Parts: sequence; C-alpha cells; structure tokens
Amino acid sequence: MKVKKSLWTDVKDHEIEQLLDLVELTEKRRCKIFESSGGQKLRVAIARKLDKKPNVLIFVEPTGSAIE
Repeated sequence: MKVKKSLWTDVKDHEIEQLLDLVELTEKRRCKIFESSGGQKLRVAIARKLDKKPNVLIFVEPTGSAIE
C-alpha cells in the first residue's frame, strides 16, 4: 500500500527548500548534522530561527548565537 504525502508536507518541503536556499545549504539537505562544518551548523540554526518567522532577529555576533 502506497501512502500519499499530504498537502501540508508539500508546503513544508517547499518552505524548507526556501530556507536552505536562503542560507546557501540547499546541496546539504540530506546530510547528517555530524557531516556538517561549524559554519554550516550555524547557518542551520539561523534557518531554524527564520522558520518561526520572528519579527526581529538579533545576533550577538554576526554568525554567533541568535536571540528571538
């Protein structure tokens, strides 16, 4: 029995692609986190923060920790 993907999954996949493109990590979509460099991990963290659509995003350092 084949299970169809829901519309929600398609929308979320599209949003993930957009976020990864924004932080220039599209080619790393299927990589495991332990395969990523420190800088790539920081960009993943930024993408996760942007997914929540905050009004303001403050960076303690240009590529350091983010505060919502």
